[in-house]
Amino acid sequence: MRQAAQDRTRKKRAALLDAAARIIAEQGYAQTTVDSILTKSGVGKGTFYHFFGTKAGIAKAIVLEGFTMEAARQWPDRPLLQCVIDAGTTLAVLTQKVPLVAAASRLGTEQGHEIYGVLWERYIEDVTEIMTECLKRGEVRPGVDPRRAATALVMAYTGIDLKCRKNNYATLPEEVSNMLADLMPAFAMPETMARLDTTVARARWLVEEDGVGGHYFATDEKGGAADRKTEAKAGHQASA
Repeated sequence: MRQAAQDRTRKKRAALLDAAARIIAEQGYAQTTVDSILTKSGVGKGTFYHFFGTKAGIAKAIVLEGFTMEAARQWPDRPLLQCVIDAGTTLAVLTQKVPLVAAASRLGTEQGHEIYGVLWERYIEDVTEIMTECLKRGEVRPGVDPRRAATALVMAYTGIDLKCRKNNYATLPEEVSNMLADLMPAFAMPETMARLDTTVARARWLVEEDGVGGHYFATDEKGGAADRKTEAKAGHQASA
């Protein structure tokens, strides 16, 4: 009984987040109302206020849950710097497929509310940590400032994200891949660069086969993961 009640509660919260994310991704924060979220989700007002309190509350939850550095992990056959590339390219792929991730990106770059800038600041911090370790390992050029490098990469991504909203992110993965291929040689040692993979094909493999971002996809009635590969591939075909 308790488990069933917990499952219903979890699904209601997820429905609210999904509805808010879809509306914000399409219309922006200013044009989104609590009533529109309730209508789209089919969840009652009391439940909304219990979980989030305000529109700003659910927007903050979207940003926190839409932040993803899941792909930033060490691969035994790759330099650590590959983590930065994988984080960027998989974020681009997930932005195409997952409304929560797209909404988080939009919220993080819209002025006029307290969440403005929060997302890129978090990414800069995480990428700075990775770049600092890469410098210690000799993967990046001597004299590279980890924070400046991280800031350049994150803000370049942010600019591409803003540009690609015009075409509903249709070209986001390809443009992020090209940006990383162009910028990484400025930071990476030549021998490191030769072992890096900036391709969209790798990013799609990480999402569709390796499980990156799997928790964003639909769950079945028992709360387990649904056929994530099928959903991810379907999203790829739709965006192709």
